[in-house]
Amino acid sequence: MTAPGWFPDPSDPSRQRFFDGTVWTESYALLGQTPPVPGQPGRQGISTGGKVLLGVGAAVLASLAFGAFGSSHNNALSSASGGGAMPTADYVPTTTKSGFTPGEDNAIAKAKVYLNMGGLSKKGLIHQLEFEKFSTADATFAVQQLESTGEADWNAQAVAKAKQYLNMTGFSRDGLVHQLESGDAFTPSEAQYGASQAYGG
Repeated sequence: MTAPGWFPDPSDPSRQRFFDGTVWTESYALLGQTPPVPGQPGRQGISTGGKVLLGVGAAVLASLAFGAFGSSHNNALSSASGGGAMPTADYVPTTTKSGFTPGEDNAIAKAKVYLNMGGLSKKGLIHQLEFEKFSTADATFAVQQLESTGEADWNAQAVAKAKQYLNMTGFSRDGLVHQLESGDAFTPSEAQYGASQAYGG
């Protein structure tokens, strides 16, 4: 009696067929493979030639996928830069969206912070920006720009400063005017207005 196993298929010499010891089964395999016994766990083996073909196919697919990714990635970068060359790492713009230089833009932003705190004259604000290491040109430009937009109200700043002084200690009206002029560089009219409003009109 013939033992169970894989044998050349009598009906097709190009393949193997499993003989269960009694009859031919419907399990087939290519010649040269070492398939498992039907009904046992495992998967059919792949011939050396098959492994080579699969490896080549996988490499081709990986190459195509990488090429497609690289192309789409480069297209995305090109689109993001408007189709032109991307700026280098040391690229520094000469103007911002506002049309001002970066120094002017940053000086304006800092000046707004101080104006919101209250209590600075025009000269005092320029001096404070210079203390923050802004150039005199950028500091002056920032203050003038905020004046032109109405965001810098020196009378209101004088009132805020006068109230700060009165909250700290006692001042006569004339003494408060003098302090606003000499100590904070408000103009005489701004100092008079600030002291008057702080004193209640």
